Amino acid sequence: MSRRQGGRGRWYSGNLGIMMAVLVVLFLVGFNVRTGPVWAAPVELTFYHQWVGKDAELLQAIVDEFNRSQKEIRVKFIPNASLEKQLVAIAGGSGLDIGYVAWSNVPGLVEKKVALPLDSFLADPKSALKPGDFIPAALELGRIEGVQYGLPMTVDIKMMFYNTDILDEKGIPIPETAGQFQEMQRRVFEKGPDGRIRRLGFLPEYPWLSVGLWELVFGGRFYDPVTRQVTPDDPRNILGIKFMLFPYQTFGFGAVRAFQQSWGGYWTNNDPFVTEKLVSTADGEWLPLMLSQLAPRMSYRIAPLPYPDDRPDLKYSSLLEPGMLFVAANTRHPREVWKFLEYLESAEQTVRICAGKGSLPHLRTVLTDSRLWTGTAPGMKEFVWYLHSPNMRTFPNLSITSQYMSAIWTELQKVFSGEQTPEAAMRRVKEQIQPLLRR
Repeated sequence: MSRRQGGRGRWYSGNLGIMMAVLVVLFLVGFNVRTGPVWAAPVELTFYHQWVGKDAELLQAIVDEFNRSQKEIRVKFIPNASLEKQLVAIAGGSGLDIGYVAWSNVPGLVEKKVALPLDSFLADPKSALKPGDFIPAALELGRIEGVQYGLPMTVDIKMMFYNTDILDEKGIPIPETAGQFQEMQRRVFEKGPDGRIRRLGFLPEYPWLSVGLWELVFGGRFYDPVTRQVTPDDPRNILGIKFMLFPYQTFGFGAVRAFQQSWGGYWTNNDPFVTEKLVSTADGEWLPLMLSQLAPRMSYRIAPLPYPDDRPDLKYSSLLEPGMLFVAANTRHPREVWKFLEYLESAEQTVRICAGKGSLPHLRTVLTDSRLWTGTAPGMKEFVWYLHSPNMRTFPNLSITSQYMSAIWTELQKVFSGEQTPEAAMRRVKEQIQPLLRR
């Protein structure tokens, strides 16, 4: 071998090692000489939600599993995020991709133009989420002026809870109609030696006044989309209010108010249903958990809400109230957001969330899944069964819904104190709200 050949061999040998090292580095960093980067960094999404505690831990576990299931998207979960916090994040730019609010907040998001329309995603034949998967009334609350902005995520409804020890003692069957319910109230009513009320059968303001519940159960409506008129004074609404008014009128406005002052707080040992000051209550799917903690020996039964005697077609009615997911209008990654929502809102994850949290599902496709009522939350089977009813009703989700519900609540306080009639109260509500709707 000549001296030149030996030098060339050393050159090839030395530089071949360098070239190999460079290729190894390029391989490790994911670079292709012809096409550039082989692995793009995952798209990062931020998911704000209002749940806290164990509920938030459950959501975090689902987000973590989604992140591990693929390499293209990474979701950051922010719990305990109020509506105000979510709006601040949106105003800050790209600080929020997915949010969660009460159903009644969706119109406000639309007015502020911070929520993305979702119709094109739901209409995509390739989408794993279809409109028909959802309970219709729940999905409708996310639809504003004909455009879908919100996706329901769990729902709440009300059913009746009866203390069966007291009913059995009095020989009273579980009421089915409004008339039977009022007769139950008369028969269980008790006064003490001092003449003060000691027990009531029911009070609509416990644990709080659910605006629209009994009005809708009685077949009322609060909005006419054809005339674009609010209709708080609908005759069936008035019947529902008179149903609520029964204990005040029958046993005395002042006496009932004084009796309320003796109650302890909700979800405490002095709660009026726990202490048997109330024989029945209209409450949500969470109440059995409270009773298992505070009144483990109480015998109670969960039953349908009483329906008006003249309208048996309204049997199995209730007010449905979902939480709502929305997508920020300024998200830079709408397709990736939808991919995550397909995972989060899938049947499997819905059942997992509802069974773990003790919530009711927003998907009609899972209502026969026994895991919903065989988990740790008691009383779920009756509520899931009730959700099958086509008579689930909703308050209209309008741009002025918050003001509308607030006006109803305020005027009903005057009805329950005997200051005005139901008819006068609802006329006042219409006078206040209709001008706001025209703006």
